[in-house]
Amino acid sequence: MSELATVDDYTAAYRGVCARVRMMIGSATTSQLEAICPATPAWRVRDTLAHIAGVPSDILAGRMEGVASDSWTQAQVDARRDVDVAAVLDAWERDSIALE
Repeated sequence: MSELATVDDYTAAYRGVCARVRMMIGSATTSQLEAICPATPAWRVRDTLAHIAGVPSDILAGRMEGVASDSWTQAQVDARRDVDVAAVLDAWERDSIALE
């Protein structure tokens, strides 16, 4: 029988995801960042990053009305539309650490 996962297990897994995304996005070219993301065909790669960075930001700020709705996620994308990708990555890291 396997053991149940702990909060530390989930935290470590999330940190690993953050590190891998930072590595991939940090080395992406402008054309790669502007490419349509196959998993979210209405968004570019950079829009998808804006969404995943927006989740911990919204949680910390208490912006939970409409959580996971199209309008909630689109607001995350819109708020970061003109923000430098490196700044989005840095904010995501800070917010994720604060959320932990």
